[in-house]
Amino acid sequence: MTSTFFYHSFPRKKDHVLGLKILESLFRKGLLLTGEERTFAATRNLPAAKAFQQRACFTALSPNEVSGHAEDFGEFALEFDGKALRAFGALPAVYFAGRLPDGEFFNESGQMLARQLLEAHQVLGEIWDRSRNGTADERQMLQSILRRDHRANLPPEELYFCLQALCNLSYPTDDPKWTGPLEYYHQREWKIVPNLAFAGVWHYRTLEDVEKEELIASNREFFEKPMGGKRQIDFCSYFHDVGGKNIIDFARRVIAPEPVLEKAREIVHTRKATLDVVSASGAEFRAP
Repeated sequence: MTSTFFYHSFPRKKDHVLGLKILESLFRKGLLLTGEERTFAATRNLPAAKAFQQRACFTALSPNEVSGHAEDFGEFALEFDGKALRAFGALPAVYFAGRLPDGEFFNESGQMLARQLLEAHQVLGEIWDRSRNGTADERQMLQSILRRDHRANLPPEELYFCLQALCNLSYPTDDPKWTGPLEYYHQREWKIVPNLAFAGVWHYRTLEDVEKEELIASNREFFEKPMGGKRQIDFCSYFHDVGGKNIIDFARRVIAPEPVLEKAREIVHTRKATLDVVSASGAEFRAP
């Protein structure tokens, strides 16, 4: 049986210089979570609404599929074993079916569930806020609900971020914006989203101003792309050490295009001397 691994591929556009910069940043700073704007379709009770997801993406592939995948998702990649990736909180994307133009009966149930999930997230955020900042009566009533016996050790923000994680993981199967090779439903995609804490520590740090400028300089078109009145860079965060361990150190191999293979090896070996750097088109790239 062919082995399956998880690949974090970059950059979308074929640019070897940019790919090397991203590779260097990964080993120096850690995994970068970026933003994506999603529109949750209207239902009969709720208007359409936008959400801004944060995530780092990984695709489940057999090694013999990597070359074809690179054509659309990037010639560079980090390769992970599934067990290692799951240890750092990776979860599969949650797909909701959209409404087909000629659909009937319960055809729109997927987009209705997705939109109501987003609304539940927003409602819980308002409840959490009013339980802290509302009137005395509001605070007393809401805290009595949020602090019932079985929730005594469960802060309301954990419930809020739980729903936010599901919103970050949700994708449509029938969005006309994503077709062909980039169609969500065919990607076998897993994600790391910034909604979990380990041992009471938050591991998704915001970027410092100098880091934002550094990333913008590396790819201005992407990081200054407008999103919800902000820029893409404002939705980014770094996923750093968890329990003293960094996800980048658990990569199995690094994939790089043949023309810059030696430069990629230089970058990687200054950080992690024993990690193999191979080309997906080279003879040494095979299922281990």
